Amino acid sequence: MTPEGLVTVVVSVFNVEKYLPRCLESIAAQTYRNLEILLIDDGSTDGSGRLCDEFASTDSRARVIHQENRGLWVVRNRGVEEAKGEYLVFPDGDDYFHRDYIRLLYEAINLSGKEYPLAICDYEYVNEYKADSGEKSGSVVEVMDHDALLDKIVNYPSCMSALWGGNWNKLYRKSSLPIPFQKEYRRCQDYDSNLRVFFHIDCAVYVKEVLYYWVQWPGQSSRTPDDFQIRNECRCRIFQDHIRTIPSHLSAWRPGLLIDLYRRLLFWKDSARGTEQFKTVSKTVREIEKDTWRSFLSCKQMPFRRRIRWLLSLHVPSFLKKLGKSIPNVLA
Repeated sequence: MTPEGLVTVVVSVFNVEKYLPRCLESIAAQTYRNLEILLIDDGSTDGSGRLCDEFASTDSRARVIHQENRGLWVVRNRGVEEAKGEYLVFPDGDDYFHRDYIRLLYEAINLSGKEYPLAICDYEYVNEYKADSGEKSGSVVEVMDHDALLDKIVNYPSCMSALWGGNWNKLYRKSSLPIPFQKEYRRCQDYDSNLRVFFHIDCAVYVKEVLYYWVQWPGQSSRTPDDFQIRNECRCRIFQDHIRTIPSHLSAWRPGLLIDLYRRLLFWKDSARGTEQFKTVSKTVREIEKDTWRSFLSCKQMPFRRRIRWLLSLHVPSFLKKLGKSIPNVLA
């Protein structure tokens, strides 16, 4: 029988020798002690694997899995399969977190004796180590039902928000977690898996406290010159994929997701203007746009005339201004 309250910490490790010790120190310092620690070394070629083994030799809660390099989604799926805990967190091996990170998320996911499927906390970008600011107490916790959760997705769909952020600022109840890591995009895998989870659950709790530190360092894949364009493409393709497969009971949210996809397409194309990638971006946008047009025009959840207004407002705002209509009025 799974021990009550056991939290499995699934750490993805790949060539982060310089930053991994700080991550492991964060785990060892957690005030929530009932942990199973899975260190999954995804074919590291530096000293990361050795550091994992050394940590496991000093902490009986830890177990190391060495495997050939297969990518982040394989690592996390392996973690879900191997986990003995009722709860899971997925920190990255080059990040670190507050010592109350797991404790506060655990308290939130079991708030008032209820069994919530997901707990979320705030996070912060950091370029260097920041010492803990002391014990966290009196944190504000917001309970979001399914409508509130999806409303925040549609109305604030930035991947920089705590909701989208990553898988690493969340505590999942294993019984409520579908295998979320199903497709390997070049970037934004968490963006995809979060959508899968949000479509699956009916509520969540949000701890409004910075508990996770997302470390930015030279050499990361996100630091490449073309990262911005790659991320835009991945986000658009992720939204496109999910719009095609949105569950029937969530069909009311389809118009909002379509609108957000259109905005991303236009922003992506505009941001590439004047660059060497513009032709490539324009071609990809056109490919996705054709499918999105068809989806938009067949979207029965929004009246036809309003669909047309949305398309006009997104594509020809100057034309609307000539008609003396501002975009907000048109969208009403």
